[in-house]
Amino acid sequence: KLETECNSTLYWVLTALYVPVLWSFSIGYGYIMGKKHRRKLSMDFEWVSGDIQWTNQRIVMYPLAFFFAGLMSSLLGIGGGMVIAPLLLEIGMHPSVANATTGVMTLFTASSAALLYLIQDIETYDYFVWYMMVAFIAGLIGRFIINDYIKKTGKQALAIFFLAFLITGACILTVFIAVDRIVSDIQNEVPIEFAEMCSAEK
Repeated sequence: KLETECNSTLYWVLTALYVPVLWSFSIGYGYIMGKKHRRKLSMDFEWVSGDIQWTNQRIVMYPLAFFFAGLMSSLLGIGGGMVIAPLLLEIGMHPSVANATTGVMTLFTASSAALLYLIQDIETYDYFVWYMMVAFIAGLIGRFIINDYIKKTGKQALAIFFLAFLITGACILTVFIAVDRIVSDIQNEVPIEFAEMCSAEK
């Protein structure tokens, strides 16, 4: 069993290791998509709405944009899917495909985070069950009600509206919670300062 002490050299090496690992996947996938794009151009491929043309510029810029979007969402406590979904729409991806992509991404990140909290502190199982039920019901609503409505009417704007509504609500709540905590700390005379590294474990 590998154990590391917080703020040690090995701790920072393992913490920073995910960056080159993830970038290696991005570089490899970018190479594959660029190769497919050049092949389609040589075949006079007929592009349709929602197809992404992986030019050399986009292969470089898109991973950078998504990297910083994920970084900012983690720092602000906003779900990554809420930040990445607008970027997928911005690059021209079909709304249904964008929703499906963010849904798959959120499935892995949310599940891993929930299991991590459940393993570390069993007392939070009530939150785990509660939010699992909410997410399950929301998924059923999206799958059988909203998805059926989009199929019948063909109005993809509904998916974009929900994304815009969720993102706007998340931003407003983030600001409200931050201001509320700051005001509460000031009223309780709690010093506002940066905590020392690993102070939570002491």
